Amino acid sequence: MRFVVKDNGIGIPLQDIGLIFEPFYRAANSRYVKGSGLGLAVVKECLKLHNGTISIESGLGEGSTVEVRIPFQEEEVEMKLKNMIL
Repeated sequence: MRFVVKDNGIGIPLQDIGLIFEPFYRAANSRYVKGSGLGLAVVKECLKLHNGTISIESGLGEGSTVEVRIPFQEEEVEMKLKNMIL
């Protein structure tokens, strides 16, 4: 399963890309934007539990693109759905 989220915000400086998944980390250019710095850290930890990945491409003044991937096997999903219906 793949999700892509794009925005046209302020972008993330290249030197901050590797740090934005750390809890409470805020890029220097986001000081005037509301937030706690927890969102991406929480998402990354949840994805780890599901063997998923997250990647980000960003350019200053151009916004960001976030891609989330969660692997699954169709048979497992079908089996879980059948069990839920019972």
